[in-house]
Amino acid sequence: MRVEPLRQLLPGVLTALTAFAGAAIVVQLNRGFGAGDLAAFAIWCTILGIIVSVLASLLARYGLPRARWHRAMYGFGVGALTGVLFILAMALGLGPWIGAFSFPVLYLCAGAAALSLSLAFAVAPPSDPATALVPRPPGGRWAKFLRVGAVLLGMLALVAITPIALVFGSVFFWGRAEREVHLLPAGFRGPVVILFNDANGAPTEREGKARRYTIPPDGVLRTKFRQNPGWSKPDYFHVRPDGQRWRIVTGLPCANSLPGDPVQACLMSQMSLSNRPSPPYSAYIVGRQAEQRSHYDRGDSLVRKVVYGESVTEP
Repeated sequence: MRVEPLRQLLPGVLTALTAFAGAAIVVQLNRGFGAGDLAAFAIWCTILGIIVSVLASLLARYGLPRARWHRAMYGFGVGALTGVLFILAMALGLGPWIGAFSFPVLYLCAGAAALSLSLAFAVAPPSDPATALVPRPPGGRWAKFLRVGAVLLGMLALVAITPIALVFGSVFFWGRAEREVHLLPAGFRGPVVILFNDANGAPTEREGKARRYTIPPDGVLRTKFRQNPGWSKPDYFHVRPDGQRWRIVTGLPCANSLPGDPVQACLMSQMSLSNRPSPPYSAYIVGRQAEQRSHYDRGDSLVRKVVYGESVTEP
């Protein structure tokens, strides 16, 4: 006989709901602090619930203790261990971001899984096939534990890999920005500001499939292109009057010391002013390391002037 599909799902559903409810209560007790973390935690609760449901199904198939309190203790121990391993797998995948949650995810997940499996196994009626000992699989009791353990470890490995896979995919596949080619006047050094989605800006230009930005001598380009979100590694060139291009070094933090102190193109961080909407723009500086401080100061002034319309005096 097989365990009813609905009964297989109940421990997982109960685990997910209990863990999420616990997080919501903690947020409420903290006067709303951490409410922004609940949506992400709900996804992880759902994944934990799926793992608990699969695990409960396997344990029921291979047989559970006959005594009710034995089943309850068995479920509590397996659930607690599953919750702890689940959080460890999350930590491997998320790295330091695991600490960004505003509530104790370890206690919530381990406690929810332990209580759910304990309750599910304890209340199963005697006639339920989950409570009847079934023939042991080939290899005996240890083979049963090895099979269940292999399935559990495989699912936890997927939990650990998922955040890494999502980041990798966002960088190289669905979250990748369009290629960009930036053409600057020969010898240009200083800040560059690009204002996007400007109805009166320069027409869009393409170089193959890449966007082409032709930067004016003053370093301010207004373009009809929309902003280009996502990961990208633009190409920067100085262009002589005869059209010959010289590549500008990029892809390294500007603080790095490079042999010969070459001219580099380095992104500036986005500036936001309180109570002021931020138009879509990007900014970077072009220059040698020895010139960076002055270029950054000029860049801040240029962003305030061009993007936010402030009256500033360039340093």
